Amino acid sequence: ASPAQTTAYCVTVTKTSTGCVDNACMTVTVTTIPETCEPYIPNAFSPNADGENNYLRVRAPDNCIKELSLTIYDRWGEKVFTSTDISMIGDPTKGWDGIYKGKLLNTGVFVYYFTATLNDGTPLELTGNISLIR
Repeated sequence: ASPAQTTAYCVTVTKTSTGCVDNACMTVTVTTIPETCEPYIPNAFSPNADGENNYLRVRAPDNCIKELSLTIYDRWGEKVFTSTDISMIGDPTKGWDGIYKGKLLNTGVFVYYFTATLNDGTPLELTGNISLIR
């Protein structure tokens, strides 16, 4: 059984040849487990206008992040992208497109710093590397 809510199931068995009757009941308890929020930031993207992985963005289950900040630095520590746009989670056309000061950046490795507040108020901080591939 896979009920959507807690449900009691009862069964009655009758052996007609002897007239014996027995029954048993069991309750299947359904517990709602809160959805976990595990944001994911890919370690590579390819902003080459092919329609696949053109934007580096945060991925997370729907509606689990209240606010966020994503900052990306080049290997010299210069900030090349920053955003607090929560819509980048669900929109594949939002995020960093590999452009800095109006120019396409070359293939390279960048560092990101991500902070967020989850809907339950939990703070989150992630750091890591991103490869931009042309």
